[in-house]
Amino acid sequence: SWTDNSPSLGTNYYRLVQLDADGEKHVSNTLAIDYYPSECLIMYPNPTSSTLRIDHCHPSAVLRIFSALGNLKQEVILNDSHTTFDLSFLDAGLYLVQLQSGPNTETQRLSIVR
Repeated sequence: SWTDNSPSLGTNYYRLVQLDADGEKHVSNTLAIDYYPSECLIMYPNPTSSTLRIDHCHPSAVLRIFSALGNLKQEVILNDSHTTFDLSFLDAGLYLVQLQSGPNTETQRLSIVR
C-alpha cells in the first residue's frame, strides 16, 4: 500500500505501475480522487463590526449565516475562494456561519459588535 501524505487541493489522479520479475509491465486504470479537507473555513476579523473576509478551500460552496436562534439571515453561492461581505445589516450579536460544499459542512461562530 502507499499513502499520499500531501495531496493537492482538488482532484488528484493516481495509477499503479507494476513491474514483474520477468520484466512484464502492468498499468492500472487511473483513479481520480477529490481532496477537500473538511475544515478549511477561515473568516476574519472575528469579532467584526461590519466587514467579514471569508477564505475557503473549495472550488464552489454555499455560505449561510444563521442567527443564534437558527434563523437564516443570508445565503450566498461562493465561486471564489476569497470573498468580502458587508454585514452592516446584521444586528450586534452571535451568529453561525456555515460553509457547505458537496457533502462537507463546516460551521463557525461569528460575533458582530457595534
